[in-house]
Amino acid sequence: MASTTITSTQSKLTPSAIAIAINTMMETDVSFYVHGAPGISKSAVARQVADERNLAFIDFRLTSVAPEDIRGIPDFSDVGGMKGLIWTPPLIFPRDLDLADTVTITESQLVRFYNPTGNNGIYYCKNPEITVQSLEKGKTAEIVERNGNSFVVVVKNENDELTTARILWRVTGLSEAILGLEEFNSAEPAVMAAAYQLILDRRIGDYLVPTGVMILALGNRDGDKGVTFKIPKPVANRFVHCEMVVNFLDWQLWAIKNMIHSSIVGYLTKFQEDLFDEKFAEKPDQSFYTPRSWEFVSKIISLPNLPPMNVLRALVCGALGPVVGTKFLSHRDFMSDMPKVESILNGTTTSFKVKQEYKVQIAYSTCVEICHMLKRESDAIHEKYNIPGKSSEVIHHNKTNSPERKTFLKRADCGVGFAMEHFTPEVLIVFCRMALRVYKLQFSSTGQMAKFNEFLGENVDVVMG
Repeated sequence: MASTTITSTQSKLTPSAIAIAINTMMETDVSFYVHGAPGISKSAVARQVADERNLAFIDFRLTSVAPEDIRGIPDFSDVGGMKGLIWTPPLIFPRDLDLADTVTITESQLVRFYNPTGNNGIYYCKNPEITVQSLEKGKTAEIVERNGNSFVVVVKNENDELTTARILWRVTGLSEAILGLEEFNSAEPAVMAAAYQLILDRRIGDYLVPTGVMILALGNRDGDKGVTFKIPKPVANRFVHCEMVVNFLDWQLWAIKNMIHSSIVGYLTKFQEDLFDEKFAEKPDQSFYTPRSWEFVSKIISLPNLPPMNVLRALVCGALGPVVGTKFLSHRDFMSDMPKVESILNGTTTSFKVKQEYKVQIAYSTCVEICHMLKRESDAIHEKYNIPGKSSEVIHHNKTNSPERKTFLKRADCGVGFAMEHFTPEVLIVFCRMALRVYKLQFSSTGQMAKFNEFLGENVDVVMG
């Protein structure tokens, strides 16, 4: 039996490196297995890769299926005079499209075909080719509208009048996806065995995995005290194996992009060791802190109406465990000392009076809040001036010279000036990196942001490197 705990440090990768590894393995036909502790966002990384490549991500959980759900259900058929059983694998498995049918169209009609979407909402086959042909003399069929899994056909006679006709339609196309075999080693051994041929030969029965589909398994480690089974050696040898490990900088980038609450980003930037409990398996508590549980807390504290403090404390500690939960809530108590971001950006706040022991994490939280607000303002300007039909040059000129853009630059410079005066150089560098590289804020280097240009002149390599 093969262990599902990887001891070689060479095969342990951070989330950003796992994303590179997935992209690399997609160029091969070899199946890839990502091991890792629970709650560290293995699935989220895989889905992110799929999103970035505009591919469907298919979450196929092996713990919820039986062996026959992979092999398929037998169906007695007569094919070309040969009688026997044909196995019908689940439709969730992607297939290249080659569909056709004859239908009668009365004037205009919507035709649907099978082209499912992954868990990320992207169609298995993004750009299928669709053709229609009238089967009646003197009548024509034309596609006037199409969507991911449907199209509208109009039929006309020789006088260009709407009519009724029987048509033949055909849809062809190649599927592209990541087929995620989730919770792989939590599945019963019989289910793993059923996936044996699928993983190595990229087929099972009559089903063939399309060339544009990657097989990716994900699972927890043996020592994580989850429900796991040893992977049979022959099955294990059909994968390339790597383990994903937690990395704060990767998480910070993800958290900022996904609008995790600023108080959490600020707290964990100061206390990075509280992102993930490496010794969770040794503790009796059901709750322990992981990137996933921090995301839960972010959703709770972002609610417009928070519950009473005793309930909030129970929920936060119920997600993170009592020690880190209490520690974070203490940080939250002192967040009330954080200056109002609006007053920072309009230049009316000039002081930063907080307790010294909380100063760094509150400074980080303030930076995240400033970036949040400036991002919303930047997006509003883009939406206002991004007028359909206008050339990119005209749009850029209008945005650059708009009064809203000038106000934005003035407010952004107030934010930078406040940070320069009150925050440590380390916090200030992180702030400018966040603004430029994560939030993609378009600051000005042409004199409209005096404070930013002053800081950038001495730190351009550090900020932009």
